[in-house]
Amino acid sequence: MSPGSQCDLTDLHCGEYYTATVTAEVMECKSKPSDSVMFKTVPCTPANISSMVDCETDSLIISWSDSPGADSYLATLEDSIGRGTTCQGTIEGSCNVTGIACGQIYHVFVVSSDGICDSPPTPVIDTPSAPCKPRHIEAVIDCHTDSAVVHWDVGFGALWYIAMATTASGHQVTCETNMTYCELEGLHCGQSYSVSVKAAGESCGSIIATMTGQLETAPCIPEHVTTHYSLTIGQVQWDMTTGAAYYFVKAETDEGLSSTCNTPDTFCALYDMKCSQKYHVKVTANNNVCTDASTSTENVTIITEPCPPKHLQATVNCQENIGLVSWEASMGAVAYKTELAGRDGHLLSCHTNDTYCDIEGLHCGVIYHTSTYAIGETLDSLPTDVVLLVSAPCPAGNVAATSDCYSNTAFVSWDEANGAISYMITAESKEGYQASCETDQFHCHLTDLHCGQMYYITITSISDHCHTVTHTNVTFSTRPCKPMYVGVDLQCGTSTANLYWEDQEEVELYMATATCSGGMTLHCNSTNSTCQFSNLTCGETYKFSVTAHSYMCYSETSSTVEIKTEPCPATNLRITGSCYNATSTVMVEWSDAPGALLYVLTASGDLGFTTSYQTNETMMETDLPCG
Repeated sequence: MSPGSQCDLTDLHCGEYYTATVTAEVMECKSKPSDSVMFKTVPCTPANISSMVDCETDSLIISWSDSPGADSYLATLEDSIGRGTTCQGTIEGSCNVTGIACGQIYHVFVVSSDGICDSPPTPVIDTPSAPCKPRHIEAVIDCHTDSAVVHWDVGFGALWYIAMATTASGHQVTCETNMTYCELEGLHCGQSYSVSVKAAGESCGSIIATMTGQLETAPCIPEHVTTHYSLTIGQVQWDMTTGAAYYFVKAETDEGLSSTCNTPDTFCALYDMKCSQKYHVKVTANNNVCTDASTSTENVTIITEPCPPKHLQATVNCQENIGLVSWEASMGAVAYKTELAGRDGHLLSCHTNDTYCDIEGLHCGVIYHTSTYAIGETLDSLPTDVVLLVSAPCPAGNVAATSDCYSNTAFVSWDEANGAISYMITAESKEGYQASCETDQFHCHLTDLHCGQMYYITITSISDHCHTVTHTNVTFSTRPCKPMYVGVDLQCGTSTANLYWEDQEEVELYMATATCSGGMTLHCNSTNSTCQFSNLTCGETYKFSVTAHSYMCYSETSSTVEIKTEPCPATNLRITGSCYNATSTVMVEWSDAPGALLYVLTASGDLGFTTSYQTNETMMETDLPCG
């Protein structure tokens, strides 16, 4: 009701046709209804509005239920940053907005229209579009774990992501995350992976984004590693490894010694390997991405040859002419061999498990070039530096000796002895007398020799290291010693004297002389220690001496002994006398008797009278009985 000429009709139903009449009322009276008029209410707001994204076409499909009274619809969309668009719907109850942006939330409402009036808008509904594809994808390989971390810039609208790595052969690994990175595990070695990331939204996934370039994994581990070794050089081989661009080979001992090589091939040479070592060999495959990650696991070793023995020493046992060679033990050696090469071409060798060796059969006077090498299980060492072993000098040969009877010297000569630089000559007799001389010539003189000796020659060849003593069968004799203890016995009345002296060995003949004061000399030869002189002149003084003769030499003359022979008989005896009474005085005279000091005058009568007188005169007067 209205007191005026108009009124508002409320609570009308939308989208309906209404017929309206007006009745006037005054007090209790009403007029007839007016002519009727028809009008249409506002179309109803669309119901059951919904929207969905067509992920394949990047379009937004909006749908609703038909609204009574509506003959058209207008859907309005506004994205997250305020950009808007509309789509005109039909009575079919939907419209399609194409080319929507990724990563947006679209705010959607719908208004229905009858051409005159629009309905109130529907409640706004939010619909996310497909997420934007991730950008700036990068993958970093972990060379040691067969995994890679993939990261990317956020894809707007994404709730989570799927990262994929795929080889050309079809092997694929994936990881899912709501972060902008994830870890791809279980990658195969030596492969190139194509990496892609897809963002997932509420209803759609993004376009798959692919990383520029390939993800290279670590090379596979080298297998079937084999080795071969010759002196100082190791050869290593292995099978080709997938994904390897080049290889690094390292051989290392427990003490830290190492030898390395790089190669793009499947073989490599290790140089300057040290002797007496056990090297553990590892082969590492590398590429442009991963180094030092793919190392062989096989237990492969190279055992090098033993080192040459150190401190090689060579000496000689001079008495037996045996070489004595010694050295320090060499690690890894199972035996040793020593070789000697003489400058005369003589070769000797010795094989031993010890660190020394006795070398027999040396040639005398030869310098031997000596070296030793260690024998290993598979290889022998290099030989040691050469040391010189000088054998004992040779014995001197062709020794000869001659003595000089009158100078008490002897001349000894010999031939040169190989290896000798000087010589010592020793002469010794059985009685212990010695004489010696030393020289670097091939002869020398022995002086101050003792008389009456047979000397035996010993010659010693001398080198810097050895003396070689040679006891020869060469002898020489010195002149006999002058006879000693010379004495003489006179055999009175026989004109004979026996000369004697001390006998000497090795004397062939003694020659004795007896010289009287008148100068006449008597000779007597003897092979023993006595000699008899007969027919000595009476009344003479004789001087006796003796010399010893042997080996064409004679001694000095002995000291002189002298004797006087018995006096000669008195001669020219004359007796004169007279007998005047019972006695007779007799004068006896005689000539002087050589050698006589005293005369004994004996007078014997026929009747037995005998008397003797002594005088040193050559005359005597005495009284004798008559008759």
